[in-house]
Order: sequence, then structure tokens, then C-alpha cells
Amino acid sequence: MWYNKVSSMKYSSSFLATFSIFFTTFVIAILFNVNVFYHVSKGILGAKTYTAPTTFTGKPSSPDIIHDQGAIVKRDNFSITTAPGTVPFDSYVSVGCSSSSNPISIANYWQVTPICEVFFRSQHNDAKYLSPLKSSIVSRKYTVESLRYFGVFFLPETSLKLVKSTDGGQTWTMLRNSVVDIENDTVSAITEANGAFMLMTGFVEPTTYYSYSEVKGVSTPYQSEGFTFTGFMKKLNSTISKITTSLLNTIFSFY
Repeated sequence: MWYNKVSSMKYSSSFLATFSIFFTTFVIAILFNVNVFYHVSKGILGAKTYTAPTTFTGKPSSPDIIHDQGAIVKRDNFSITTAPGTVPFDSYVSVGCSSSSNPISIANYWQVTPICEVFFRSQHNDAKYLSPLKSSIVSRKYTVESLRYFGVFFLPETSLKLVKSTDGGQTWTMLRNSVVDIENDTVSAITEANGAFMLMTGFVEPTTYYSYSEVKGVSTPYQSEGFTFTGFMKKLNSTISKITTSLLNTIFSFY
């Protein structure tokens, strides 16, 4: 009988182990993608999201920037491109970073680099300049390894954003002019070099942005653009199709 033949089919232990691994990965991936796309109304940020760094890059022997000249300054993982007249005195670029044991989440985005404070400082007396006269091009390097999650998957590079705070982490804004240079592993944006910066990314369309603020410890709603249910379903269906195809190819490769 047909059912007797089916019941008598035997599978090797390696086949069953492989099937179990792929099935578990399949379920986790679906749940994770559903979560990061759908979970847009709740955050995990506190009133202050990081501890200010206590160590900064040292002052160079000569200024990075002459007050009436432009410059390109590379410091730590940052590159700051300034125009003439950005600061009213001879200055240098100071960078100090704070590592985070628990990555910050803002809606569908996740922190993938440490938070670093970037400021111009006076070459004369080290005074921090909080209000540059002009914007600069602020670039932050990353590594592909920093995008790894669950050990085997990678967060997308195309959705990377440079995220900035000027009040010690109580508010964060994703800079809308962020540009990703995948070839050189760099994200750049035009902004003032006067705050804390980090890179974030997530399984979202590159045109999706969020901002976050804490006012007296009470979270304000996320402001978002670019998220639609149709877009979510399209992305989810694409993810399921890719994982299913990979799973089936692996299974049938045993025959």
C-alpha cells in the first residue's frame, strides 16, 4: 500500500539535522522580519541613552583648521570636510566614543556603531565650539562585520543612516541627507560637527526615517515616513521566497 511505503521511508541523521537547522532558521528569520517591520510604536530608549565619553583624541601640534580656510580632517573613524569660515578661530577636531553593551533601537532601526561625540575645539585653549558657523560633511566609517546579527545574517548597508544628538542622547535625529558609500564602507551627511553620532540600520526601505525624543522622561511618538503596509508585505514576501528557495534547494540536494 502507498501509505505503507511512505511510513517506511528512512532519512539519514545528517538530512534530519540539516532540515531542522534550516527550518529553525526559516522560522526565526520570518519572526525577526515581521517584528522589525511591524514594531514601530514602542522603543527601548531611556531618558539618556549613553554615558558621555571621558577620553577624546588628543590635540595635534598644529591646528587642523585655520579659521579662514577649509580643510579635510580625518580623526579616528570620522572624516570632517569643512568650508572656509566654519569656525572663527584656529581649531582641531576632537572625537570621543562611548561603547554600548546593549544596542539602541529606534523603531525599525538598530545601532551598529559606538556613539561618538565630534566637536571643534580651540587650538588655543581647548574650548569646545558648540555652534559652528557653517555645516560640514561628516563621514563615519563602519565595518561589514558590525552589521552581523544572529551570527549568520547581516543588516542591510543600503539603509544605513547617520544619526545625531545634540543634547546627550535625549533626542536623536536620522539625518535625511545621509549617503552610503558601500565601496568604501562610509556613511556621510551634511550637518554641523557639534554632537553625538552613531550609525543605525534595519530591514526597511532606504527612504524610511525616524526621530526620537524624550521630554521629562516621557516618550513622544515616533515620527516616520516611508512605511506602508503594502511595502511591508512586499518585503516580507520577498524574504520568505528567498528563504524558502534556499531551504528547498538544500533539501533536494540530498537526493
